[in-house]
Amino acid sequence: MLWILTALALPAAASPPVTRDIVIEGHRLVCMGECISLCAATEGGLMYDPIEGLPFSWGRRRTVRVAVTPVENPPADASSVVFSLIEVLSDEPVTPGTSFEWSADFRLSHMGYTSPIDLSTRTLSDGRAFTCAEAECQVLASAIAAGQRAAIRFEFADPIRGPLHLTAVRVQAQ
Repeated sequence: MLWILTALALPAAASPPVTRDIVIEGHRLVCMGECISLCAATEGGLMYDPIEGLPFSWGRRRTVRVAVTPVENPPADASSVVFSLIEVLSDEPVTPGTSFEWSADFRLSHMGYTSPIDLSTRTLSDGRAFTCAEAECQVLASAIAAGQRAAIRFEFADPIRGPLHLTAVRVQAQ
């Protein structure tokens, strides 16, 4: 009986980290977890968790090698893994004119969630500035006010220093 109690008292052996290469695009996409936020876009989808030792950089496409370490008994609202930077394999600015598209659901803003876009300051929720022509800004403002879903296209003019340019807004059927 003593050996059963001893075995139960010992912590389980932690799983070793796994090494993985990830391509991180130069933009973020709208994602939904506990709240609406912006997540790094990767070749494999969205990356909800940050990489320790590598701040996100708008306008830079990076290939990185990371250690993926499992977290024992993570809280319900936390990730089950930690990503830690091992090495940056490549780091290039995106080409001016490169675009990406968001699918934004402004109905959620009307349910108390924070919008990923602040049209009054023309910034995204992580502080990245954007510009838009009057027509696109007006369509976006209407979509936000009406709580509609919209496909929003942004383009990089000066990928590193300049603001993004909002080039199109298509309101989607409910």
